Amino acid sequence: MAKKESNESTEWKAQVERAERKARIARMKGSQGKKKKIGSHRIWKKVLLITTVCLLVILLAGWLVIRSGIVVRKVSALTVNGRQFSASDLNLSIGNMAVNAQLGLIFTDEFQETLMSPSPYAPDQTLRDLLIESAVSQLEYFAAASADMVKAGFKLTDEQDKEIKAALDAYENQMLQLSEQSGRSVTSILEMYYGPGTRLKAVQSNMEENMKISYYMNSIREAADVSDEKVAAYYDEHREDYDLFSYYLYDFKPEDS
Repeated sequence: MAKKESNESTEWKAQVERAERKARIARMKGSQGKKKKIGSHRIWKKVLLITTVCLLVILLAGWLVIRSGIVVRKVSALTVNGRQFSASDLNLSIGNMAVNAQLGLIFTDEFQETLMSPSPYAPDQTLRDLLIESAVSQLEYFAAASADMVKAGFKLTDEQDKEIKAALDAYENQMLQLSEQSGRSVTSILEMYYGPGTRLKAVQSNMEENMKISYYMNSIREAADVSDEKVAAYYDEHREDYDLFSYYLYDFKPEDS
């Protein structure tokens, strides 16, 4: 009896499976009983959807990379005496000159039109061209002075070291105050002054090296003997060379009437 029930159960399961299989086949057939064709438009919709999603992901990733400033910090702008400067270093130099000249926030969108205006010193150049050329010259001097300082083995005094640390702390506090007052992040404020991807540590590092170079150049001037007496004696010795001057003589004759 148990064996008969087992056979009936097995047969019932087989019937259910056959019925389900027939139902699936029926769903795959059209109204005329033929197998439905897979619509090409459905395939293209899926392909288009996948392509669009991938493109959006790539664009988002690219935007995040650019916005983070990684490209600006990694791309080499110029090399001076074997030392590479990134595009971010160049922007930092431009920003420093703009701050010293009180030009304003030159890396904001509002300032871009001003940057394209003619240079006051060279009408055939724009203000942007002038700033870039000046920044490159500044980096060349910066690299040469820094290399010379290292070669000379210059060391800061304890007092100079304290002054640098105090200046860096003061600058950081100033940025934090500006951030609190404006409601902007410190990074967004720095980017308006020094370009995209600028970080506080990079600005402080630049300040520190500039101050070291300044102390080094002061030490050279203090070590040099350039008293008024020395200058006067040198002039007396080379008076003939320095008292020479050049001139041009033009003779204009009126035309015969």
